[in-house]
Amino acid sequence: MIKFFFGKAYRLLLENLSTTNRVKLRYFRVYKKLPNIKKPKTFNEKVISRILGEQKDIYSTLADKYLVRRFVSERVGEEYLIPLHLATSNPSDLLKIDDWSGLVIKPNHAAGMIYISDDNPSKEEKDNVVTTAKTWLKTDYSSVFDEMHYSRIKPMLLVERKITKRGEIPRDYKFHCFKQKNGDINFVLQLVDGRFGQESRSYFLNSFENMVWSHGAGNHLLSNNEVAVLNEVILLNKRLILNDFNYVRIDWYILGDRIYFGEITFTPGAGIGNEFGHALEKQMAEWWEDEY
Repeated sequence: MIKFFFGKAYRLLLENLSTTNRVKLRYFRVYKKLPNIKKPKTFNEKVISRILGEQKDIYSTLADKYLVRRFVSERVGEEYLIPLHLATSNPSDLLKIDDWSGLVIKPNHAAGMIYISDDNPSKEEKDNVVTTAKTWLKTDYSSVFDEMHYSRIKPMLLVERKITKRGEIPRDYKFHCFKQKNGDINFVLQLVDGRFGQESRSYFLNSFENMVWSHGAGNHLLSNNEVAVLNEVILLNKRLILNDFNYVRIDWYILGDRIYFGEITFTPGAGIGNEFGHALEKQMAEWWEDEY
């Protein structure tokens, strides 16, 4: 009862604060200190500065999981896109799909909302998914953590082909890319293994041998095949980032020797993802140079 009361009071407090103070308060709850927005010294302070700064239209376009497909196709090629079965703004269109086996359903404008189907579910479950999808599309994701570039994305549903076998979830290779003034791109590879289960995370600094931080279930290392393919991904990252951004996170999946694009993110974790460790957060902030 007490926990419920304070949770409700906290939500009411957030609603009545300015955007800047809401963002500061969320950060304070995680780090027990206020963020340095004017002169950010850590990666998450840099993310918060971007959230509270200029929200470029390109952020909305490329954070849109549907529109970004065209960008990726033009920059690196359509062969890196996960096959798309359906894109619609009407959740009822899902019921027109006879067989849901091997499908992934998610909205284009948010994170953490996903339905994975290995088998063809019952009609009742399909109806429940449609109901859930309606809620997804009504959600203003920009209001969750004040990442306002999400407010300019027109919500719709994407139905993709599942790229892994039954019961398998692919490893997620998240590249934090930092464009330097001299044209170089420094990177931190954030490897996520075992999503939706026994998850582990590890972080590699400008090298696939240089693991600088890890936590979770323990599946932290890369195979020789992964390293070979990830060297190709580095070239793809360069073609995607070009001269457009001083920082962006680009996510990929690898199945054998096949590379699949995941998504592009501009404000990962909304500046409160306390997972990198102090030393790595400081290094990432140093690499994140000011706009030029």
